[in-house]
Amino acid sequence: MMYENKNIFSLAEKFGYKSPFDDWLNQNVKSDDEKKQVSPKTAINVLILLEPRGKTQIDDTKNTIWKAFYIPNLAEYQKVIEILEEYTFKNFCLVHHGNTYSTIIIDKDKRPVLNYEYIVAIEKLIQNKEKKELANLTEEYFDDLLNESKIMYKGGLKLDSIKAYFSLKYLIANILKEGSYFSVACNEADNPNIMQKIAEFNTNNINIFTNSNFSTINLEHEYAGISDYGSILNYFLTPSKWWNEDSGWKMYNKSQDEVIETKKDLWLFSRHKSKIFELIVRKKDLSVSQAQKQNWAQMYYSKGFEQQYIKKFGEEAFNAFINTIELKYPEFKP
Repeated sequence: MMYENKNIFSLAEKFGYKSPFDDWLNQNVKSDDEKKQVSPKTAINVLILLEPRGKTQIDDTKNTIWKAFYIPNLAEYQKVIEILEEYTFKNFCLVHHGNTYSTIIIDKDKRPVLNYEYIVAIEKLIQNKEKKELANLTEEYFDDLLNESKIMYKGGLKLDSIKAYFSLKYLIANILKEGSYFSVACNEADNPNIMQKIAEFNTNNINIFTNSNFSTINLEHEYAGISDYGSILNYFLTPSKWWNEDSGWKMYNKSQDEVIETKKDLWLFSRHKSKIFELIVRKKDLSVSQAQKQNWAQMYYSKGFEQQYIKKFGEEAFNAFINTIELKYPEFKP
């Protein structure tokens, strides 16, 4: 027979009885809100993509380094909050379009834009406002800023850009000490002030990486009749036809307050024993060995390539193919 606990407890309360269990209960059973406050966040490498094609590519990649999220618009502040309630970032990579923080599928006038000048305009807007915790911003707060912007600036600012500003700020603020932010976008290094401004979003010493050339996520590869595979991971992020600026990726180190022209391209790993990225010297046209390694890496790390190869040639042939790649590039092996 089962007794309903609430009746036992109510009788105990009525007669003033308090058991040792009550003390244990008070010390160890916490509300959901209390659990959120005391539970440490998980520290991971986070990659956020603003285009569905990018998320498809990452899902196709054999990946043990990055936890990937697809957010079509950084103006969707609640989606950012949901990630940040659970995680802090060892490193953070955002795949987007230069100074644009949404998919380009939506209408152009609805895309949030955050160049250096726009960020400064938003910060002037909020400097006299009551400071609020980034986790507690509301739609009413955003609307208030929008209305205030119409007083300060002719035509006002865009609501989605205001929201995207706070999303980006909150994301950058969650990068841990000595971590890095990789802004995989086109030509964002043209104004070096953007790197210093973004670094202000975090109190830790972090590194900021931006590209002085085009970055791309529209990759197409083909081998032995197998196609529709490829990823921005394990890949030179600037296609040869877009390598027009020799300064390559620029790096800003917050502690040194210095923008460095690396004159190198960025390669992000999806599975490596000791590192998540590498800056690699290159010319406009990749060397033969660089191009070959890139092509082999795209095949080696693709789930879709494996499935198609096995379907076409069989599992035994695929295993032999992979062994050949690993003999040539032992660093690919997990």
